[in-house]
Amino acid sequence: MKSFDEYITEALKTKEIKASEFPDPLSKRLKAIFQTKGEMDGQEQDDIVQTRDSSWAASNLKPSQSAIFLGKALGMAIGGVKGGDLGSIVSKDKHILDGHHRWAATLFSEPTAKIQGIEANLGIGDLVPVLRALGDSIGNQRRGEPKGGDVNIFKAKFQDVLDAIHDGKNMHPKFYDKDKAEAWLEGIGGEDELKKRFAFIQKQTPPKGAPPRIEMPVIDADKGDEKLASKLLSKGKLDVRAPYAKTTEENDLSEWTDSLFKGWVNVKTRKIVAHTNSNMRPWHVQMIVLDPKTFGVSEKQIKSYLRLKVEDWGYYDDAERIEGAVVDAYNNLVEGDKDIDRVIEMMAMKKGWCRFAQSGQWVDIKGSGKLDNLRQACIILDQKHGIFSEGKPVQNLELVLRAPFGKMDVKTRGTWRINDTDIKRWLRHGGDPNKLPKEKELERQDVTKARMSGRHPPGHDEWGPVKGRGSKKWRKMYAHKEHPFKLRSFKQHILNEDKNTHLEHVEDEVFVSYDAATNAVAFLEGVVGMLKGNASSSYNLTVKWDGAPAIFCGTDPETGDFFVGTKSIFNKTPKVNYTPADIRKNHSGDLAKKLTVALAYLPKLGIRGVLQGDMMFTSSDVKDIKLDGESHTSFRPNTITYAFLSTSDAAKSIKAAKIGIVFHTTYKGKTISTMKASFGAKTSSLNNTKDVWVSSAEFQDVSGTATLTSSESTDIEGQIADIKTSLASAKSAINILGDTSVLGPYIKTYINSQVRLGTLSLDIDTLKIFIEGKFNDKIDKAKKEETKEAKEAKKQEVLAFVDTNSSNLESLFDLVDQMRVVKTALLNKMNSINSIRTLLPTDKGFEAVNPEGYVAIDHTGRNAVKFVDRMEFSKANFTVAKDWVKG
Repeated sequence: MKSFDEYITEALKTKEIKASEFPDPLSKRLKAIFQTKGEMDGQEQDDIVQTRDSSWAASNLKPSQSAIFLGKALGMAIGGVKGGDLGSIVSKDKHILDGHHRWAATLFSEPTAKIQGIEANLGIGDLVPVLRALGDSIGNQRRGEPKGGDVNIFKAKFQDVLDAIHDGKNMHPKFYDKDKAEAWLEGIGGEDELKKRFAFIQKQTPPKGAPPRIEMPVIDADKGDEKLASKLLSKGKLDVRAPYAKTTEENDLSEWTDSLFKGWVNVKTRKIVAHTNSNMRPWHVQMIVLDPKTFGVSEKQIKSYLRLKVEDWGYYDDAERIEGAVVDAYNNLVEGDKDIDRVIEMMAMKKGWCRFAQSGQWVDIKGSGKLDNLRQACIILDQKHGIFSEGKPVQNLELVLRAPFGKMDVKTRGTWRINDTDIKRWLRHGGDPNKLPKEKELERQDVTKARMSGRHPPGHDEWGPVKGRGSKKWRKMYAHKEHPFKLRSFKQHILNEDKNTHLEHVEDEVFVSYDAATNAVAFLEGVVGMLKGNASSSYNLTVKWDGAPAIFCGTDPETGDFFVGTKSIFNKTPKVNYTPADIRKNHSGDLAKKLTVALAYLPKLGIRGVLQGDMMFTSSDVKDIKLDGESHTSFRPNTITYAFLSTSDAAKSIKAAKIGIVFHTTYKGKTISTMKASFGAKTSSLNNTKDVWVSSAEFQDVSGTATLTSSESTDIEGQIADIKTSLASAKSAINILGDTSVLGPYIKTYINSQVRLGTLSLDIDTLKIFIEGKFNDKIDKAKKEETKEAKEAKKQEVLAFVDTNSSNLESLFDLVDQMRVVKTALLNKMNSINSIRTLLPTDKGFEAVNPEGYVAIDHTGRNAVKFVDRMEFSKANFTVAKDWVKG
């Protein structure tokens, strides 16, 4: 079989298309977008191919494929095929693209009979690759040689024709009727006439090097494909001619190889939906479809548009097939198989949203309405993420204004490209980027005229005078406030690792990604190395104290003022407390009381920089209790009660202190909002004061009892080797079932629900029961019927995903069990040191328990996982009432 280049590029010369833009076969991504790719190239008229209904005498048409099978063509002729509407598409040079056997049957039966079809204004060399790709995108199967060893009509002899009629050779036995065949032969004038017609067909040879049948387009007339093809060609939906839309990346961003920061910004609400990635997902339209409520649209609205679009194709003629196509189109958007739909994007743009993308020094902003909307989008992005003011300066800014064009199309109103220094000038002064006045003109510009033109007077912008920004007075004035020029790095809003807000259980990393699971195994190995006494281990351990609330305190890097706060210091509107008045404003209840104590006494420690810790007690929390007949000093910050023998030095220090805290994380940065966290805190450099009891979170085996023996090391290392083998086998399963899958949002809550029930067992049946219950609760609470239907559909989608991937899930559940065995062995060893009594309050008194757990930290101080006995501590954490109240 000849290659595509031999058949098409050499013989069927292309004149208007670029053959490489229609690869054979199409990629999955290209299949998904092929029928609308013409809308994605930035040109509205370049891809229109005129089509019309037409008719021709069969004898005036020519074939385009290199094989037409004799038995099939004769069988159709004998069966009565001659002329009529054959559903054939014909090139402007009179080559038929499909329906070759019907055409040949007509030449056998009545050569002058008229054939009706659709004429497309493209030559055969251009039409073959275009329609072959269209057939593939529809999902039609290519057609090879028929079963039964049929002979190619162009290589057959007249005796083959006679053998077919009289003996049924090469004819389908199910449809062959000798009497009917011979009667048909007599009806056309006998063997002499048949011989003439056969010779005429053989003279209509296809072009040299024409594609074999397996490489020809399949445009199925029985399904109405030719009508769909005609409509797509005539409306320019297929990307026939240059310029061609990029297909390796979203829209026109394929040249961007850096990590891409992309999303939507609302110029009315100033809200931003953003993602940072290197694989282009999720697409802009996918963000809308996955969370339509955020963008001010609804699933019903999206599907109504898709229904109009499907009906406009004219491809389906009954309601059931139309609805099926709508569901398929919607699912393609949800799953990211289709990456652009300008009409759906316009729905969001009409609500004030502008789409943006940044890669390196290139920024792209698209929106609707006024040009100043695009400018406001840029300003908001700079305020929130420092796109134009942090890092390398943006070199290219592309702006596009769009508007609706009917119900199912969008037109481009204007495009602007701004380079280098003009970007900041335009952001500052506004107006048409192509008509920016020179700097000297701006300096002399009249205030009234500037305001009338939408710009601002010299030395001013939206927020007033520019003079004085950055001064000590200005920094102090805005130190506690969210201000447009108190800029943040966009990474802080995207990457959680810069804020120590949550730690994963080591075994749960299996359900995040393959890389996360691999890192978790490395953590297991690192802890083993530590417990073997390996001084060169690149991992560290800290004891996880069960404190609450989490306290952030230290010196504000901008103002030098001492502050205290909770995780809310990183809010969009930060709650940073410099004074008791700030605490009363930002917090309430027991939390406010504890923060007031912290603000009064923690400055005495002389903290350099910023530390995060867990508050263990204030003086009112310290209690005397009896344990085994002995007096102990205790406090209970959260779930666990900590007890110290009353005669010990620690107990005396605790009783004398006004506050107790355990520090575990250090922060560094030029501003609070841009600080980065590293696990670990050096408490040895802090000032000693009787008012503050400070304990180090570092794990210390002063007795040597936590060191692994040789046999223990061998056993655990063997188990880790087995885990690595299982992990390698489960790689594809993890990639399918990671936290980005439809199951991702539910798997960890399922695990926690099992812990609440007092079991660590994970299996398919209980997972499905959990999902059923979770969705049924939401369905019962929903008031609107359409909401109930949507949640029911989502439930069925998730359950179907579980059924489809049950074997993959079982392999991951087994891998989690293997990791838990190793984790438990390590926990038992670490718990063998217990100089502090840890207790769990019960109805019958106190129950002795192990510490909450441990945190393993890598050499960077940026990555960590937690080792916790979930059956002991996590279950208690879910069920035991807390003594403090959030405020």
